[in-house]
Amino acid sequence: MYVAEPGDLERGHRREERRRSEGGSSAEEQLRLATDEVADHVARFRAVYQNAPADPADRGVYEALVRHFIG
Repeated sequence: MYVAEPGDLERGHRREERRRSEGGSSAEEQLRLATDEVADHVARFRAVYQNAPADPADRGVYEALVRHFIG
């Protein structure tokens, strides 16, 4: 099983902030890029999302990922 790097989501946030500050992209383009990054993240960490609820050792990682995406 692949273990999520703690900074993976933070790196995504930093890229998004950098794109916003640099300008030059429409709101639609920024939304598309952010959506692509979320889809990429979920695809790469699919095993965590699928297996963690059943594995008490991974439950904390799963809950952190869910909290991040829900709010």
